[in-house]
Amino acid sequence: MNILKKICKILYFKLNKEINFRKSVEYKIIKDKGQSFEKLCQVKPESWDKAYYPPLYGHSKEKWMEILTPAQYAIQIPNALINANSDIVLTESGAYWDKYNDEEFLTFAIPVDGNLVKYTNESVWVLLSKSRESIKGITLSLLGVSSFHWCHFFLQFACKLFYAGENGLLDQKITILLHGNTDANIRQIVEDYIKRFPDAGIKYADPNKDYLCENVICIPPAFPNFNVGKYRLDYPYIFPAHSIKRIFVNAVEPYIAKIKDNPTRYEKIFLTRNNSNNSRNLNNYEEVHDYFKGLGFVDIEGADISLIDKADIFYHAKEIVGPGGSTWQNLIYCNGAKCLCFTNYRFVDDTCTYTQFRDKINILMCIAGQDDNSEYHCGYTIPLDKIKSAYKEYVQNK
Repeated sequence: MNILKKICKILYFKLNKEINFRKSVEYKIIKDKGQSFEKLCQVKPESWDKAYYPPLYGHSKEKWMEILTPAQYAIQIPNALINANSDIVLTESGAYWDKYNDEEFLTFAIPVDGNLVKYTNESVWVLLSKSRESIKGITLSLLGVSSFHWCHFFLQFACKLFYAGENGLLDQKITILLHGNTDANIRQIVEDYIKRFPDAGIKYADPNKDYLCENVICIPPAFPNFNVGKYRLDYPYIFPAHSIKRIFVNAVEPYIAKIKDNPTRYEKIFLTRNNSNNSRNLNNYEEVHDYFKGLGFVDIEGADISLIDKADIFYHAKEIVGPGGSTWQNLIYCNGAKCLCFTNYRFVDDTCTYTQFRDKINILMCIAGQDDNSEYHCGYTIPLDKIKSAYKEYVQNK
């Protein structure tokens, strides 16, 4: 019976894929991005930047690699069609896909844009929404895959806003387009930032609707996320120092200034992770959690607290432990904490968040165990004794 269900599921998937392909529209990929549209300004110069790999307990010390990150430009595209769940901008001359390149992208990327049906090195096939809305004037798009997500907002979308403001693009009547399901703390960061730009307003996009913008401003993401990467030895994702500086100036320091003199709430915090999400779950979570609870650690679920509480709790924390996840993005608010991150082996080469908060903590030590399978986001088990040993050596310094 189970085999029959699997066969039916495969057949349904293939049939649905074929139906979607027949409904989709083909757009040629625009490769001369700098020539097809108007360049408004350079937002980041070309630079050599370091990506830091966190140390892995019992295996490796901190590593780093240096990568040339290109100059980035804000461009303006007329009559552009965009969707909240996609990085693809559809235009009269083709598809502008800021994360696309001929080498790394085609080698190992698995894009998960919501309207994408198929892609080659020449074209994309997309499904257009049945509902469409027009936006007059100038729009700054902060839409894209996972644009509503706390961690991905910092990795890809926050600097688009800060670069636009820094370069005078918000000093005009302009609509800032955000995902309708955007995290409340992201909303606060954006709302607080644009208070200095009286002509800028926010519109929240319906994920089930396409938006036809009279003129849309597009800025490449600080971090070139291809959504799901296949394993490779030289991790190509890097967060430029130029972008990190703007994150701290605009999204970190203003909130730390409000709480830095507060008394410490919790010296020891355990970052919880919901095992029902079927992604990178610590299989022996309960015994690990109970051990640290016995040591006086307090549970913190980052998604459940306000922005000012994030800054307050993480700035004053002395010890932070827990399974890896988006809550670790909050370490950008830290002030010298000692940290243990539990993770699967497949994820230990993740440099993106670590590079951001590396200089805000005393140490972060990753601990990995036995992975369930070869998937990038698979579950894992770490022996409690191994965790105890790492905690004693790197946090308690015994």
